[in-house]
This record gives sequence, structure tokens and C-alpha cells, in this order.
Amino acid sequence: WNCYLPKGETWIDFYTGERYEGGQWIEIPVTIDAIPLFVKAGSVIPMEKGLQYASEVVDTPLELRVYPGKDAQIVLYEDAGEGYECEEGKYNQVVLEWNEKEEVLHVGTAEFDFLQSIKNRKYEVVRV
Repeated sequence: WNCYLPKGETWIDFYTGERYEGGQWIEIPVTIDAIPLFVKAGSVIPMEKGLQYASEVVDTPLELRVYPGKDAQIVLYEDAGEGYECEEGKYNQVVLEWNEKEEVLHVGTAEFDFLQSIKNRKYEVVRV
């Protein structure tokens, strides 16, 4: 499968971690189990393990995948998952900042306490 990677960015294969410079066509295998998926260098992606549905409670750590290459900042939004308390301001916006020079992920604070909130959970930082 031929896949074009937009110029001006470094792209990382989600499955293998292999890095590619943008502005080129690459040939990438496609299988029933894996379609081409690339992440921009300087991204942080929160991932759940084993979660089947939104309100399910899991006891696995929240995985924070860091794709290094440049500084990154994202905001992890959390609410109770049901009801309307979010409309009254009861939600978290947790800032996750990757510092490329220090190779450190800073995790901001969460004000509210939800069942699956980052405030109540362990998390695992995975540098891809």
C-alpha cells in the first residue's frame, strides 16, 4: 500500500515506532489486523487497556504514549461519563506536556474525582 506522509513533520508508525520524514510516499504493508497509522512526532496519546465500553471500570494503569521528536502539549478531558454535571463545570482538563529536551512528561492536576479519573489511577508513561 502506498501512503503519502505530509511534508514538514516527522511521522512515526503507530505499531512499530519506525520514523519517517514527511514529504514522501512510502510503501507500507496492510493486513486485516493493521491498517497504516502514523503519529506526528511530538504527540501524547492516552490509551486504555482492555476497556470494552465507556462506563466500564478497569484496574489497569492509564497508558500515556509519548511519540518524541519535539515538545508537545495536550489536554486530557475527563468527566463522570454520564449525567449533566459537566454542564455545571464538573469536569477535568488535565494538561499533559512533553518536554523533549528533558525527556519528561509533566502531568497536570485534576480538580474533580471521578471513578476512572487520572486523579484516582496509576498511569504508565510509554516512550515509543
